[in-house]
Amino acid sequence: MKIIQILTLLLVIGTVIMSSCKKRGCKQTYAFNYDVDADKANNKLCTYQRTFWDDHTDSTGWIDVWVARSDSLGAEVFYEGTISIFYPGTTPDCEMAVGCAVIDRKPGTYDYEIENNKGNTDFGVVIFRDEACRLFEVNY
Repeated sequence: MKIIQILTLLLVIGTVIMSSCKKRGCKQTYAFNYDVDADKANNKLCTYQRTFWDDHTDSTGWIDVWVARSDSLGAEVFYEGTISIFYPGTTPDCEMAVGCAVIDRKPGTYDYEIENNKGNTDFGVVIFRDEACRLFEVNY
C-alpha cells in the first residue's frame, strides 16, 4: 500500500515537473521573435519591427533615427540607426530593405525623431504591432 502511494506521488511530481518545462515563447506570427518551437505562448515576449525609410530624390547624405524605448508619452528617445540609401519613386522590399534603419520594440506607440545631414529635423509617433509589412516612411 505504501509503495503505491509513493509511486503515485512520484507520478504526480513528475507530471508537474514535465508540464512546467514547456518552452515558452512568442507565438504571434508576424513578431520579430516568433518562436515556432514554443510549446506555450507568452506573447508578452513578442517584439515587432519597423523599417524606417525615405524616398527623397536627394540621394546624398543620411538621416539619423531616434526612437523611444518606452511607449510612455514623452519618453526619452535613443539613437537607433541611420537611413543611408534612399528609394525615390519606389518602396523598399518589406523584408530586405537595404540602407534603412530597422528597429524592434514591444507592441505600442512610440515617439521618434529624425535628423538629416543638413540639420532638418522632424518628430512623430510610430506604432509597433502584429502586421506583415513593417515599413515606416519618414517625411521631413
